[in-house]
Amino acid sequence: YKISKNESEKNIIDHLISSAQKFHEGLSRELSGDYNATAWKQVLIKASVIQKEAANADEMPLVASVIDNRLAKNMRLQMDGTLNYGEFSHVKITPQRIRTDTSHYNTYLNDGLPKEPVCVVSRDAIRAVFAPAKSEYLYFMRNKKTGLHDFARTQAEHERNVKAQR
Repeated sequence: YKISKNESEKNIIDHLISSAQKFHEGLSRELSGDYNATAWKQVLIKASVIQKEAANADEMPLVASVIDNRLAKNMRLQMDGTLNYGEFSHVKITPQRIRTDTSHYNTYLNDGLPKEPVCVVSRDAIRAVFAPAKSEYLYFMRNKKTGLHDFARTQAEHERNVKAQR
């Protein structure tokens, strides 16, 4: 951004908002051929979950596929990353937190996506919304050895992955 040294806070904020709006409208038109603020917000919400959950950009299309597959089966997302928002951005998710967080961000207790993004998103996360991998995966968990995720099609397969990490 190019901002003059003596610019007012209001003008700086207005400039940043305007620049972000232009960026998002342009990216939406590039990826979908259109810009609709309501639809774009849903893209950003899903991308934010992908951003929080994926270990890296390469995993983002796979995480997107898990989200799509779970939503298609009317399964709750049950993703820890949705509980890492705002003041809880870097707080370890515990079973206690899952039970007591009554916000719309808690995808263990609420159906569908949160009502708002849980973080700022990258282009890679947004692109993953538009180009998810083709998979039958419904589950994933972080592999402590690789730092990446082990993906699973069934709950039994997922439970084997969990057991292997203990």
